[in-house]
Amino acid sequence: MKKLILIAGLLLVAWLIGQAAKDVISKRLDGDDDPDTKIQRYMEKTAEIISKDLPKIIDKNTTAIGIRVSPTKKRTMIQDYQLNNMFIENVDSNAIEEAKYSFETYMQNHFCTSPQMNRQRKDNIVLEYSYKDPNGNFLFAFEVGNYGC
Repeated sequence: MKKLILIAGLLLVAWLIGQAAKDVISKRLDGDDDPDTKIQRYMEKTAEIISKDLPKIIDKNTTAIGIRVSPTKKRTMIQDYQLNNMFIENVDSNAIEEAKYSFETYMQNHFCTSPQMNRQRKDNIVLEYSYKDPNGNFLFAFEVGNYGC
C-alpha cells in the first residue's frame, strides 16, 4: 500500500513538473500572459505576412499598397490602398465623400458580419483604411470596429 501511495505521489509530482514546464514553454512562445501584448504580437505578425504580397491589385480600381500596426492607437491596424482611377485634381469633394461613405458602410458591415473578422471582433481590433490616388495624394480614411456592430 505504501508503494502505491509513493507511486501516486511521484506521478503527481511528475505531472506538476510537466505542467510547469508546459507553462514556461508557452510563455516563451507566446510572451507574457498580458492580452494586449498577445494581440499586439498577432497584429504585427499579420501585417508582416500580408506585407509580403503587397502591392497587390484587388480589382481594376483598387490596389492594396500597405498594412501596418498603428504606432499611436492601441489595437489598431492601418491598411493603405490606392484608388487607381481617382486623381484628387479630377474629382470634387462630394465625389470623395460619396466614395468614403460607400466604402466605410461596406467595410463596417463586412467587419460586423464576416466570419473572417471573428478574431478582430473578439480581440476588439480596429481597422483603419486609408486611400490615396495614384500620385500618393491622400483622398480619405475611416475606421471600422466593434463600436459599429
